[in-house]
Amino acid sequence: MIRLYDTELTMDDVQEISSNPFERCTANFSADGALFIPCVKLTNEFGVVSMCEAALQLVSSGGSPSFRLIAARQISVSQVNNNSCTAVYSDNSTVSLPCVNVSDIFGGVTRYNAILESIVGASPLTFSLKQAEQRD
Repeated sequence: MIRLYDTELTMDDVQEISSNPFERCTANFSADGALFIPCVKLTNEFGVVSMCEAALQLVSSGGSPSFRLIAARQISVSQVNNNSCTAVYSDNSTVSLPCVNVSDIFGGVTRYNAILESIVGASPLTFSLKQAEQRD
C-alpha cells in the first residue's frame, strides 16, 4: 500500500508511525535546514552515561556547513539502549552521527553517516560538518 500525505509530519508523528526501533534514533535533516538528533549519548568524566535529544539549525557560513544548537533535553537511557543509530558526543568535542536521513525539497530521502565538530569559542554551541558519507 502506498499513502501520500499533503502535510509535513512532526518528529513525534514520525516516531509514532515507525515500527523499526532503530529509526527511533535516526537523525533527520530537513530541506529547511533543521537537524533533529533524537538520541545523543553523553559520557561524563566519571563514566556516567546520559542521553539527550537535540535540535540544531543550519547557519550560513563561508566554509563547511555549520549547525547551531537550538534546544536540547535529557531523555531516558532505557528508551534507546543498544540502538546502532544513536549519536555519540565524544570528549574531543565531536558528534558521530551513524544514521542521518537527509530530505530534499522534492520529498526524497538519502541516508548518510556524519561527523560534526564543535567550533571552539562559538556561542551558542555550534558545530561544523567535518565529514559526511552516503550510506547504502
